[in-house]
Amino acid sequence: MQLGPIDGMLGPSVGSEASRRQGAILLLAGLWDTRTKVRAMEELRPAVISGVASYLIHIAEIAREMGVDPASLGVRMVRTAGEPGAAIPATRQRILDAFAAEHLVDGYGLTEVWPVGENCPHSTALHVPEDIVAIECIDPDSGEPVPEGEPGEIVFTSLVEESQPLLRYRTRDIGRVRFSEPCACGATATRIERIEGRTDDMIWYRGVNFFPSAVENVVRQHPSLSPEYRILLDDGAHGLAVMTLQVEAQQPGGERDEQLRSDVRSAVRAALGVNPEVELLAPGSLPRVERGKARRVVDRRSAAAA
Repeated sequence: MQLGPIDGMLGPSVGSEASRRQGAILLLAGLWDTRTKVRAMEELRPAVISGVASYLIHIAEIAREMGVDPASLGVRMVRTAGEPGAAIPATRQRILDAFAAEHLVDGYGLTEVWPVGENCPHSTALHVPEDIVAIECIDPDSGEPVPEGEPGEIVFTSLVEESQPLLRYRTRDIGRVRFSEPCACGATATRIERIEGRTDDMIWYRGVNFFPSAVENVVRQHPSLSPEYRILLDDGAHGLAVMTLQVEAQQPGGERDEQLRSDVRSAVRAALGVNPEVELLAPGSLPRVERGKARRVVDRRSAAAA
């Protein structure tokens, strides 16, 4: 069951066609509303569901609101792509737990290059087919190669394209590559440990660089918070920016709110080295993703502060 739209999108279209050729009965549900999808899942019990990570978490929330336990829907495998969420440990575990799935397959690709990798049952690293693309990992500023295992910008050269051949195409995706030892599955191709973010998503805050995915891992590990969050960046006094992390408390109210704020602030400080303001919201306050990728950062700083 394909939960997201595929029209005009290369990756989902290729994945859907591959599923058909493998003998799957494919249900394209991307244009249905979320509640209709839940009812269809309840009736048809798909073995595999596919969608972006943020939407998979959202549909599990809606199912519970409807009195449907997503873990009872018979899902054995979840496939996801389009955003780095499934590679974030806390998000990955939330999805697996929500649907009681045995496997989660995280895919990676670009419209310009082709779908170029996914993980195997032995690893969360993205395996890159090097007969289709050549891969490099470079310093995004200097363009020089970075050592194996160090973060850098992923660069591809297409080896099979005819209509749009690309040489050293800079993706703006930041990841770490491994190639000196084979994967536990036996693959010797280069693997991307995970996509950590994009160069244009990186947040510079009071001398610290970080990606929203690092905040996501903190929020989604906390049992008292919903999986949703939003980062607000504003101008502050004396030219210093102010970061506010908006999160949803599962059971807001009373003295526990201040303790929860303190716990979240401490967890973010330990993980990122920044000390944000924390705003607790009621469940359901933050926008949910119905289509496309989640937007987690609202930057309202002036150019000078940013």
